Amino acid sequence: MKDFSHIPNNAGIYIFKGLNNTPIYIGKAINLRNRVRSYWNETSWRDRPKLAILVPQILDIETIITQNEKEALILEASLIYKHQPKYNVLLKDNKSFPWIGLTYGEDFPRIIPVRELKWAKRKYPKIKLFGPYTDSSNMYKTLQTAKQLFPLRKRPTPLFKDRPCLNYHLGQCLAACQALVSIEDYNLLLKEIELFLNGKHDDLIARLKEKMYLASENLNYEQAAKCRDQIKILDKALESQRIIIDNPDCERDIIGFANDEKNLCLQIFKMRGGKLIGREAFNAELNELQTLAEAISSIIEQAYLIRQIEDIPKEIIIQNEVPNLIIDLSQSIVEEQTFEKKFNSLLSSLAKKNIQVNFPKRGDKKEQIELATFNANQQLQANSKQQTKALIVLESLQEILEIDKLPVNIDCFDISHLQGTEVVASCVRLKNGFPDKSKYRKIKLTIDQNNDFFSMKEAVFRRYQKQKDLPDLILIDGGKGQLSFALEAVRELNLNQIPLFSLAKKEEEIFNIDNERILLPKNSPALQVLQRARDEAHRFALTYNRQRRTKVLKASFIDDIVGVGAVLKANILNNFTVKELQAAPPQELQNKLKISAKRADKLWKNIQLKMK
Repeated sequence: MKDFSHIPNNAGIYIFKGLNNTPIYIGKAINLRNRVRSYWNETSWRDRPKLAILVPQILDIETIITQNEKEALILEASLIYKHQPKYNVLLKDNKSFPWIGLTYGEDFPRIIPVRELKWAKRKYPKIKLFGPYTDSSNMYKTLQTAKQLFPLRKRPTPLFKDRPCLNYHLGQCLAACQALVSIEDYNLLLKEIELFLNGKHDDLIARLKEKMYLASENLNYEQAAKCRDQIKILDKALESQRIIIDNPDCERDIIGFANDEKNLCLQIFKMRGGKLIGREAFNAELNELQTLAEAISSIIEQAYLIRQIEDIPKEIIIQNEVPNLIIDLSQSIVEEQTFEKKFNSLLSSLAKKNIQVNFPKRGDKKEQIELATFNANQQLQANSKQQTKALIVLESLQEILEIDKLPVNIDCFDISHLQGTEVVASCVRLKNGFPDKSKYRKIKLTIDQNNDFFSMKEAVFRRYQKQKDLPDLILIDGGKGQLSFALEAVRELNLNQIPLFSLAKKEEEIFNIDNERILLPKNSPALQVLQRARDEAHRFALTYNRQRRTKVLKASFIDDIVGVGAVLKANILNNFTVKELQAAPPQELQNKLKISAKRADKLWKNIQLKMK
C-alpha cells in the first residue's frame, strides 16, 4: 500500500501524473487523503474495475488545497480545460473559441474578432468580450451584421491625415478619426451594439423605432431612413429565431444531449427575451474511466467556465434522463450528490448570483428540452457518419501505403524561409483525417541558410527528440532529398517503427523510404488526406515565417529610434505594429505604453525623425 501521509485531509484538487510529469487525471475531493487512498483500495477496484487501467500509470501525485468544495469545483474545471488530461472527459476540439470584442480604452472603440484572449487583453486591457462562439461561422455572421448595423471605426489607425477614407463615404464609418462624430454620439452607438451582442434585440428594435419617429418628427428624413434600414437588417438577421415562449422577460439555457458508446454530443440553446438566439454545440469522446453522468458534468463545467459572467442566465434546464447520482469517493463512505445540487453550486459560484437548475418532465420546458435533444441526436448521427467515412479513407490509405497500423494521427512537416533568412519549420497533425490544432508545432531552426534538406532533418529531430506524443505516420512536404534527410533524423532517434513518406507537389507523387514512387488518382480520398496535411503544413510554416520577418522588421525599426531602451522596446513590441507606431499620436503612446506625457512627446518626435 502506498504511503499517503504527505497528502492533506483538506478539500482541494488532486492531479495524477504519468510519464514526463504529464497530468493524466484531475479530480476534486472534500478530503484529499481519503479520496486519493480510495484509488488503491481493493473495494474500489471491485466496484470500478476500470481503475485498474488508470492506477498503474500514476507516477506522481500533486495536490492543491482550496478553501472549500466550491473553489475545488471551479479549479478542477479550469485545470481540466487547461491541461486536457487523457482520462478526463474532454471536448474533442481543443481549439480556442472565438469571441467578439469592443476595444474599450481607445477614444473610439472598434468591434473586432478575437481568437487569443491573452493577446486581446494585453493589447486592449479594457476590452469587452462577447461569446464565446462554438461555431466560428456564426461569430463571423454576427460580426458582419453588427458592422452593417453600426458604423463604428474600422481602421486601427487613420488612412489619411486630413480626410476620411472610403468607408465614410460608403456610410460604413462615422469618420471618428477626423472628429466628424462626437464622443457622446459614438457612445450611444456602442450601447446599441452591446444590446445586439447581448441578444436584447427587442430592446434594440424599440430603441431604433423611437429614434426613427423622433427624426421624422424633426424632419430629419435622412436619419429616419437610416434607422428604418437598420431595423430591416435586424429583422432579416432575426428571421431564423423561433419564439418558443410567450414571456418576453424569460432568459434561460436549455441543455440536451445524445450519446453512443464512444461519443457525447451536448447542445446548449440560449433563450433570451423569449426567443432562441443561439446554440452552442460541444462534442466529446467518452473514455473507459468515467460514467455518462460524470462525462456530462465535465462538459457542462467546461462549457460554462469559458462563458462571460453576464452570459450565464438565472435559469438552466437540463434533459432529465441524466443519471441522477454522481459518485464521489472523497470519503471512505461513497457520497451521493444530485446533479441539481452540484450545478446550482458550480454555476452560482461562476455567475456570482443564484442559478436555478431544473430537470423538467412536462409542459413547455419539456418541449424546449426535446428540441435541444433532437438537435444533439442529429449532430451525433452526423459525427458518426463522418467518423465512418474517415475510417474507410484511413483504411484505404493504410492499404495503399502498406503500413501495419491505421494512420489515425498523421504529422506533416514543411520548411519556410525567404532567401535563406528566418528559416522555420512547421509540424501539423491530422487526427482521423482532420486538423488537430492542439498538436501543431512551430520550430525556429538554427540553420540560417537556403538548405531545405538539413532544415528538414533538424525539424524532425527536434520534434521527436523527447520521444513523446508520437504519430502513426510522418509525411514530409518535398521529394526524395527531403525524405532522405528526414529518415536520418528518424533513425538517429530509433523511431524506425513510424512509417515515413514524402509528397512532392508537382506531380503529387508519394515516395517511401525505399524511393519507390506511388501515384494515386487526383480524386483519390486517400491522396486528398495527404494533400490536406501538406497544404496545412505549408500554410502554417508560411504564416510563421511571415510573423518572424515582421517581428525582425519591427525590432530593427525600434532599435534605430533614439532613447528606446530594452524595457520600452519590449513594451512597444507588445502594443504596436510598425504602421501603428508610425501613425500613433503622443496621447496614444502615453496611454498604451503607460509613460509620462513628456516622455511620450519625446518618443513621438524621435519616431518622426526616424521616418524622415
